Amino acid sequence: MTCYGYRGFCLFPIDGAPPPDGAVPCEPFAPLVFVVRRDPLRSRGVFAVNHVGELFEGEGPQLLLPPAETDAALPDSVRAIVEQCGAAALNTEFSRAFEVLAALSAPPARPVITIVGLGDVGATTLLGMKLLGAELSRF
Repeated sequence: MTCYGYRGFCLFPIDGAPPPDGAVPCEPFAPLVFVVRRDPLRSRGVFAVNHVGELFEGEGPQLLLPPAETDAALPDSVRAIVEQCGAAALNTEFSRAFEVLAALSAPPARPVITIVGLGDVGATTLLGMKLLGAELSRF
């Protein structure tokens, strides 16, 4: 099994899912994304993977239980990344699956706060936001 580098992510195809155009073979690294191919009516689009067994569970109430051990043939380097850093799974049956990766890699937009009037309430709000270290794009 081969890992692919794509837009700063390490993609690891499972279930016969093809890598996207522009992906290049590479060694496993974090952030790791398992690329799966499952029925979009019965499966999630993107989900976190903290244990390798979570990749092979069925969708349904059994997701609430701890994952079972799996004998899936995954390389030890991939298993180590999942144990240390966690990973994600991306279902390519959704039409905009790889656009989600672009959204995950983009830094979050900082909010813009407009305070009308700097009376007691406005000044206290502004002072509190600055002291708490709020990340604002502008005042």
